Amino acid sequence: MPNNYPATTNEALEKKFVTMRIVPISLPTPFYIGPVNVYLIAEDPITIIDTGPKTKEAIAALRAGLRGAGFLVSDIRRIVLTHAHEDHCGLARSLRDEAKNAETQFKLSPVGYLESLGFLGPGVLAAHGVWVSEPDIALLTMRHVGISHNPESNMKLASGTAPVPAYLRADAAIGLGTDGAASNNDLDMFEAMRMASLLHKLQSADPRAVSAKTALEMATIRGARALGMESRIGSLETGKRADLILVDVSGARQTPMYDPVSHLVYVSRGDDVRTTIVNGRILMREKKVLTLDEAQVLRDARAWADRVRGAVR
Repeated sequence: MPNNYPATTNEALEKKFVTMRIVPISLPTPFYIGPVNVYLIAEDPITIIDTGPKTKEAIAALRAGLRGAGFLVSDIRRIVLTHAHEDHCGLARSLRDEAKNAETQFKLSPVGYLESLGFLGPGVLAAHGVWVSEPDIALLTMRHVGISHNPESNMKLASGTAPVPAYLRADAAIGLGTDGAASNNDLDMFEAMRMASLLHKLQSADPRAVSAKTALEMATIRGARALGMESRIGSLETGKRADLILVDVSGARQTPMYDPVSHLVYVSRGDDVRTTIVNGRILMREKKVLTLDEAQVLRDARAWADRVRGAVR
């Protein structure tokens, strides 16, 4: 199948190949440095997509592109998301072996390789961060790189378990995410909190690991820190944006309630949210979405699902 994507960032801009707020920038190479996909996330709906063929020229472009992305972050303060250290191929290959191969070829871990390119720094958000070493964690922390932990996706894809307790001990900027619908399905941040807390208790055989309070922080203020936005969002404070939700705790499932924080993490679900306010604007009131035609959105989603089914037959 021919690749119709633009070969470079400049070509993407020239062709106006911009379709959504967050678009993957795939950087395939004939050698393996770990699965690295890069995204640009802007506060305006302008995004860049960049892909390259497996050629020597593309290798040079990869290195130059990653270096350039690092400069882009520092120059215009956009967030660069690197989708790394996770096995997307499931049974096809083991990421642990791939990480070892990277170290064999380059004498560097994937994190070390990105560091050698000058890519790591504030404004970079690393998704998953599963197969990392203690030195990798120390480097990511020193460079103020944010980490997005996606426990449900990692479990569904059998990607491994991110060393979240180690990240927390290092005071890394780690928050929570859901990954995409294909590897998470319901995109429920309440479930992400619950799974993050339970998974690491099991993994470490320590019921104190990733407490409910820590999981809630990872979904709020720690997540804001991972995005480099803790001065604007993530907690209810004077001078910050008015971002908040109202959660219904009156149902049988929510009764009795002894500890509100524990309840939010271990009992509540996304459909318990009744009202959503973002930057002071009410987006949903008493479960009625005010900014979208919900019925039309659902119709459109079903129509696109039919197109997807037809495309994969």
